[in-house]
Amino acid sequence: MLQKVEISGSPELSVVMLVFNGEKYLRTAIESVLNQTFKNFEFIIINDGSTDQSLKIISTFEDIRIRVVNNDRNIGIPRSRNIGLHVARGRYLAWCDCDDINLPARFEKQISFLKSNPQYAVCGTWLKRFGGAKEYMATVSDDPEMIKAKLLFKTSILNPTSMWDMKQIREAGLFFDESLPISEDYDYYVRLSYVAPMSNIKEPLYLYR
Repeated sequence: MLQKVEISGSPELSVVMLVFNGEKYLRTAIESVLNQTFKNFEFIIINDGSTDQSLKIISTFEDIRIRVVNNDRNIGIPRSRNIGLHVARGRYLAWCDCDDINLPARFEKQISFLKSNPQYAVCGTWLKRFGGAKEYMATVSDDPEMIKAKLLFKTSILNPTSMWDMKQIREAGLFFDESLPISEDYDYYVRLSYVAPMSNIKEPLYLYR
């Protein structure tokens, strides 16, 4: 059951979800954010020009923490992510996708990790892939040097699981490259790795469809 939560003052966390024609699984994805054990967040849903029932589904939620950014047309993932970075008010920022499920303790555990380890700009987690013919666990290292080294070959931060320390992100002055139609997150973490360390919680806190 969803719980209405009112937050006084600035939220500690900004949660950003991009939506484009995501009606099939959108309600479940939104509920997985609103039902987190950690409550002090704003929920920024960026509707990137959806032509299905996505915006109608979003409008059925009355939780005061939800902020909707409605793009009049589809402008793509990198540019929409940058909008999220610009409008987020929280000290921390968590990404998630509109067809996935955040496990209930995800935000609580990542907030705790970043507060206890302020040297890290990003904290990701492991994830479970589901909904297809093959379901399996995707794991990544928690060692910042190993994460940086593996970026030579593939992503070592699973972006939809990631939470960012926005103080360090803003100091780095980095945004997503809007010229990239895909892999904008991989490119971002490669550039960020030169200026800030990153880590992962070695626990599956996210279900990836």
